[in-house]
Amino acid sequence: MSIAANKKYTPAYKALLEAYANQGEFAEARVLTFELISRLGEKSEYLHRLCEYYFSDGFLKESRAYCQKAVSRDPKFADSHVILGMTYKEEEKKDRYQLVLKTAAKQFPKSELAQFKAGEMSEDLKDVTSANKYYKQATVADAESIRSWIKLGVTGVALKKYEDALSAFVKACAYDRSRAMDPFRTALGELRKYGINNWYEKYDTAIQKCKYDAQKTTTKRVKEFKKPQYVEEPIQPLTPDPAPTPAPTPAPTVAPAPVDPAVVPTEPPTGT
Repeated sequence: MSIAANKKYTPAYKALLEAYANQGEFAEARVLTFELISRLGEKSEYLHRLCEYYFSDGFLKESRAYCQKAVSRDPKFADSHVILGMTYKEEEKKDRYQLVLKTAAKQFPKSELAQFKAGEMSEDLKDVTSANKYYKQATVADAESIRSWIKLGVTGVALKKYEDALSAFVKACAYDRSRAMDPFRTALGELRKYGINNWYEKYDTAIQKCKYDAQKTTTKRVKEFKKPQYVEEPIQPLTPDPAPTPAPTPAPTVAPAPVDPAVVPTEPPTGT
């Protein structure tokens, strides 16, 4: 039974979309999204999904087109604004990249993604002070964002905000020590290198404690949107396969007429 015939099946299709996306099967997710559009119409939700799915597979032109259409129709969804900015980054359109991400961060203070990507952008520009502010806001938007706590710690050490940085590393370590420990130890090495002994001892003590503390559980999943992996060509919307061209019917083979030996001419006799 089709979706159009019975819309109660729509949630199941959406659950399948999420499963495809979580497994990185974005081509399959796009095909299913186009199927939903063909059945239910071009809703803004589906445009947002195509914006993400095309970017995740490296199709920047297609992603940008759907992102622009999505934010035009429904400007209240932060992710599409951020992805649009990321397409400009990958295409090395720096001015547009910076403008879109700064605007998104300002417009969506409660979006961890918008704040985190604005922080990365600021680091690209060597503006550590702004990056630190964005990462701090990212932890406000999502207190369980391990990546934001780690970046807040790293930029905090760079700005000599040692107390804030230590607190950030401890937060990150509480959620995932496997990810937090390396940048935490790097910060410890910086303190030792520059002879900041009082903070070195505090960081060292915190690292030793982090090794054995119980880990908190988080069920949240943040979207990374790292540099996309490029493939050959996008899968297009579902269209019926063209009918096969029938093979031409061969002309019937005509057998040669039998020769009647009675009418076959013979050579005249040769005179003597």
